[in-house]
Amino acid sequence: MTILKNKINNSGFTLIELLVVISIIALLSSIILSALSSARLKAQDSKVKSQLMNMRNAAGLAYTGTDYGVAALAGNKCDFTGNASFGGLMTTSNWPDKTAPDCYSNATSSGDKITAWSIWHSLPNGGGWCVDSAINSKAGGAAKPSAAICP
Repeated sequence: MTILKNKINNSGFTLIELLVVISIIALLSSIILSALSSARLKAQDSKVKSQLMNMRNAAGLAYTGTDYGVAALAGNKCDFTGNASFGGLMTTSNWPDKTAPDCYSNATSSGDKITAWSIWHSLPNGGGWCVDSAINSKAGGAAKPSAAICP
């Protein structure tokens, strides 16, 4: 009878065993969550690059042979928002960080025709990406371009 009583009392897990299992599960879940966070940033980087490529393609379709039909602003800036072909791509809601990209042109003053341009946007994972009218598409670093061609 005492042997049977000891077997009944020894069944189950000790507190230490349960704590070890819980700590292992917590460690594994933290590793998985950090991997998912990294994947999310890479996906946002890809979205920025894709949006900039779409803008370059739309600008190519909008090219009239003499200019891009884009408003030139003072200080070699350009404004794509008024262009029906790709103005919607410039809205801040289309970008992961909710800021529109920066556009630079070869125009020197307001009203000039834009015949060359570059668009730069920061990447959520760090640095930036630049596309231009010369078909360049490359990492632009943290520094924004100041001309119509990506650096």
